[in-house]
Amino acid sequence: RFGGVFSLSYARSGTAPGMRRTGDLGIGVPQLDKSFPDPLETRNGYERSSRTRRVIELTCSVSASYIVRASGSHGDDIVSSIKYDRLYSGPDGKSRVQRGLQVDLTTRDFVPPAPPIEVSALEEAATYAFLRVPAGFVGDWHPSPRRQWVFYLQGEMEYEAGDGSKWRVGPGSYMLTEDTTGEGHRSRVVSETAALLVAIQLDH
Repeated sequence: RFGGVFSLSYARSGTAPGMRRTGDLGIGVPQLDKSFPDPLETRNGYERSSRTRRVIELTCSVSASYIVRASGSHGDDIVSSIKYDRLYSGPDGKSRVQRGLQVDLTTRDFVPPAPPIEVSALEEAATYAFLRVPAGFVGDWHPSPRRQWVFYLQGEMEYEAGDGSKWRVGPGSYMLTEDTTGEGHRSRVVSETAALLVAIQLDH
């Protein structure tokens, strides 16, 4: 159990008249670590050509990377991808990790009348929560409570799967945890500051 009360300030768009635009989620944490680049802000652009098709791979200093394709001089279709890790249970009950998997993004009119942006396929989710894991935290073998996406916003963590694999994640990393059966995994905070995460639990 953690002692004390933490708060996280946030902004909400489209607030109804009479409502405040900032709030307190009751869990917040220190300011996000700006020393890590935002993968959505580190793209170098792409070259267009009416006769050629080019693929440019842009790699961020964190675990996210992007692939940009431009084709044709009319109706260009730009497709990007974000890399993530998948933690899952094997048939022997031991957890394993797949690294460098990709979620594809396609250009869509997602927030009209604003210009098109790159969006992944929309998937259903059940619940979400902000997690603050204190510095020095060590979690011995445990399964994931539910199939969920975990987004890392601050701090650095190390994971160990049942097959002996070890890897670290930090701001800009994404992981799909599906090791809900068997022995699960180990996790610990390796940074000097607390780790701030967002967990989005899925319906299935």
